[in-house]
Amino acid sequence: MKHTTTLLMLLILGFGVSIVSAQKQIKSISGVALNSRAKSLPAPVYPAAAQAVKASGAVNVKVEIDEQGKVISAAAVSGHPLLRRAAEQAAVEAKFNPLLLSGQPVSVSGILVYKFGGSSNKTRKSLRRFRNET
Repeated sequence: MKHTTTLLMLLILGFGVSIVSAQKQIKSISGVALNSRAKSLPAPVYPAAAQAVKASGAVNVKVEIDEQGKVISAAAVSGHPLLRRAAEQAAVEAKFNPLLLSGQPVSVSGILVYKFGGSSNKTRKSLRRFRNET
């Protein structure tokens, strides 16, 4: 019985060491809402085709950010099809401060939300910028 208890304690301690080791190896964090963490979040340009059909609504863009805060990939996961490409292009231009975990910079993946149409100031600014460019 004494040996069984000792063996059980060693197993528990061994698993505890494994868990701590695994936590130190974390290199990325995912599922983080990122709009409020952006250092620079450019507004998307409202596409002419989307404007013509009065497309509006939110577009969710999944982004991956490297350890330096640069967006390395962006892919729209929801939203009007005519608005997705513009949201992805804006997301690629976003900049972030590096996120630190235990003092070490880590890569992050999460969602940026872009709103088109309605009374959004960002959308109005984008529409004005689009009109000035054409």
